[in-house]
Amino acid sequence: MAIASCEDALQVYTRESFPQNLAGTLWNLGLAYRDSSQLQNASDTFRDAIDTVEEIRSGIIIGGEADKQKLAEEWQPLYWEMVEVCIELENYSEALEYVERSKARKLVELMAATRLKPQGVSSEVWERYDALSQDYNALSQECWNRQQRRDSSTVSTLWKTEITKQLTELRHQIDTLVEVEITPHDPQFRFGKRVQPIAYKEIQALVDDKTAIVEWYFTTKSIHAFIVTGQGEPILVSTNLDAWEKLTQLTSQYVIAYNRSKSDWRQELALFLQQQLPLFLHCLAEILELDQLISRVPPHCQELVLVPYRFLHLFPLHALPISKTEYLSDKFSQGIRYVPSSQILQLSLPQDSTPLETGGEEKSLFAIQNPTADLGWADIEVEAIQTQFNHVNVLVLKADAASKTGFNQAATKLKDAAFVHFACHGQFDFKNPQFSRLLLADAKLPESDISTAVNGFGCLTLPEIFNLRFRQCRLVTLSACETAITDILNTSDEYISILSGFLFAGSRNVLGTLWAVDDLSTAIFMIYFYKTLLGETQPTVALALKQTQDWIRQVTVDQLLDWIEDNPNLFINEERHKKIRADLSKYYSSTKKNPFQCPYYWAAFCAVGQ
Repeated sequence: MAIASCEDALQVYTRESFPQNLAGTLWNLGLAYRDSSQLQNASDTFRDAIDTVEEIRSGIIIGGEADKQKLAEEWQPLYWEMVEVCIELENYSEALEYVERSKARKLVELMAATRLKPQGVSSEVWERYDALSQDYNALSQECWNRQQRRDSSTVSTLWKTEITKQLTELRHQIDTLVEVEITPHDPQFRFGKRVQPIAYKEIQALVDDKTAIVEWYFTTKSIHAFIVTGQGEPILVSTNLDAWEKLTQLTSQYVIAYNRSKSDWRQELALFLQQQLPLFLHCLAEILELDQLISRVPPHCQELVLVPYRFLHLFPLHALPISKTEYLSDKFSQGIRYVPSSQILQLSLPQDSTPLETGGEEKSLFAIQNPTADLGWADIEVEAIQTQFNHVNVLVLKADAASKTGFNQAATKLKDAAFVHFACHGQFDFKNPQFSRLLLADAKLPESDISTAVNGFGCLTLPEIFNLRFRQCRLVTLSACETAITDILNTSDEYISILSGFLFAGSRNVLGTLWAVDDLSTAIFMIYFYKTLLGETQPTVALALKQTQDWIRQVTVDQLLDWIEDNPNLFINEERHKKIRADLSKYYSSTKKNPFQCPYYWAAFCAVGQ
């Protein structure tokens, strides 16, 4: 009865005339097929429904971001059902393809629109197109931000009329440029066009024979992990039916406890993370059935690429325990890195065409150093890191010089830098992630604590980060709090974070943090990391990160003091030496074998990218 009714309705609804009705009818028909165990028919029908929804999405132009977000969240259950049906049909590669189609679509579309330059289009034309696209996306983001605030005074009828007019004009300029300058070279190209989904073979091509991708996805039925290697179909590892509920509860408990402790981020939050983080990670390893997952990764794989989903973005998966003394990262000698989705990794690869040289412009550094003047160890950190570079190719904005104005004036140096380093405060906004920010010199208000009040106009905001562009940036290091935390509330896994902005801006790799980190241990961590990364062997970012994490977990206070003495070239003067020795002796007793062994000190750092 339900099947016949839906089939009758399909005689009326089409993508051209009634696309929303068509999508809804196909959805209901797919459910009816699934309930009657006609799985192949269900798969075919859900496929048509998804194609219809994605065509509707690609047609949204004016006021687009809010409507696209709403559409993506509304139709997430359609993707869940499609993935489950593909799994029941044991078509794991198609299941993974639809997992990818449901993830981080906004970031995928933005990256595709600004990076996939058609052959034959000149650099001058593409720069004009990119500039207009930036203006359009920035205005769309502002529209989205105001709607998210739900403040009627900021979304008046007059304002809506004006912003619609501006968006329409920008879109007209873009369309004209595309029609005249780009379409002759690529007739299929258009701004905001539907991005071609990534195929399983393309996902496989992202890894070599010693690397595996582990991509998570979950529905209301189970948590699925797809293991991808260079050969064969993906390996599927699924959890028990109650895992989703347990993960939801664990995440809620963690976020509530974390935000409660943030009122005193220097002491109470640090104490919470030191004492409770290992317990949360132990529970998470059990929920994900980590032992079973590891056993299915081929033993020849030396590197892992992790693709989390929703709540899993919040946790350091590389630090999941596999025994009392071992972590997941210990199983993979070449390190662990993260990507928001396989397609985002694919889109970022064409940027990686310039090899890193040992000198000249290819080894240039742009750094922000302690702009709010309340992170004493950040000064030592940046001073030590810059000794690894030729001073001719170094620009450091320190203290008051690291203002919003100073930052904007240095835009050319920033655009051409191979390494970009921020040693400052970072803040992730759990309620409104698009308002997350890095604090520059103007952000600090007189007689107020950074954790309670800041001047928003003195911050580098997420929309502003998305408007940056890098020409040859190998690494952006965000040595600041909460820079890798993403929005876990939206069901479409949009990957909204400070880190994602720099990834979109063109950096090949971004190093971020998953919580409010300790000033002293972070400085030591970063100094060792750069020395390792820029050493003779020049390892990958993921491997240099792993080697740094392994070292800081095991080092003793006495060994730290010896390391400082053995590397005097890393530190500016004897005064710095004295401060380091004094602080280590004061805060960490030499009788404590490994002062930074707890995951709180090292697991927050994660490498995202290539």
